[in-house]
Amino acid sequence: MHEAESVASIVPSGRLRAVAMFPAQAAFGRIREGQAAVLRLDGYPWTEFGAVKATVGHVAQEVRDGRVRVELDLQPGSNFSGRLEHGMPGSVEVAVERISPLALVLRTAGQWLTRRS
Repeated sequence: MHEAESVASIVPSGRLRAVAMFPAQAAFGRIREGQAAVLRLDGYPWTEFGAVKATVGHVAQEVRDGRVRVELDLQPGSNFSGRLEHGMPGSVEVAVERISPLALVLRTAGQWLTRRS
């Protein structure tokens, strides 16, 4: 053992929860409680092990180091076949909007036209 070496971690009891840090400009006004999310873990290729379904449980109201903390509640029924443990790194995708391809094209065209005028 060496000085300042980590010897233990305190892990809360209860269900596992994912915590993600999003850039403030991506989180505020877009990510809200109840939105669907997908968690892909770095140690388990999602094409082989699947992904973990989640729901946004809480979005912090303050910014730290330019990022906002988003807590995700893991959902049962995922197609993930690995073992979930505390501290596993990964990436999160949050569904912030559902839009048809036509509406997306029209929105983009409108933005393009307003920039040109």
